[in-house]
Amino acid sequence: MSETPERIRYGGYTLYAPGTCKNNRYWTLRGVYSGRQIHMSLKCDSLDEAQGFVDRLLALDVTDTPLASEYATTRGPVPAWARKLIEAAKQRSKKHGLPFTLSEGDIVALIHYARGRCEVTGIPFSKYSKYNVRYGSRRRPFTPSLDRIVPERGYTRDNCRLVILAVNIAMSDWGLPVLMQIARALVGPKDSRRPGEQPGTNDQNY
Repeated sequence: MSETPERIRYGGYTLYAPGTCKNNRYWTLRGVYSGRQIHMSLKCDSLDEAQGFVDRLLALDVTDTPLASEYATTRGPVPAWARKLIEAAKQRSKKHGLPFTLSEGDIVALIHYARGRCEVTGIPFSKYSKYNVRYGSRRRPFTPSLDRIVPERGYTRDNCRLVILAVNIAMSDWGLPVLMQIARALVGPKDSRRPGEQPGTNDQNY
């Protein structure tokens, strides 16, 4: 049985075996990503997983999605907001006894798949909104959030998608069917305005 080399070149990046870099028991990635020098732990101890992360990284074109260009503020290829999503999901899964297998490589794949838009509505992700100011909420409706497609299956790559926070909150208790029923009623032909009310009265400043 052959031993794993301490350092491997793969996809234009250098992968360092666990224990090679100081105080790191996982595979480590070094190289240049989107014009920036990166050095990060991949949080995996398998070479196959490390190479899989590089494959997903190479497939992600950060210049082709408004999500990446707006939110990628960290040195590495995984934006800070995405790491926060993973950590929050990990805490929720622990609290409620749900499966959790999401890695940073998985979140990169989710970002690539969403292409900067909510996977349910197609609305572009954005941290900017006037609505949370108007209604006194600290939560921004159009920021990305992790949705469990089947809630009891937990946070796994195949069971998660990126959606805007407002949609995730709306689906949290009753799921997508109720949200769709409400959406159809809102845009349907029925005129539900009160007598004397003009169209768009409540949102005329937005």
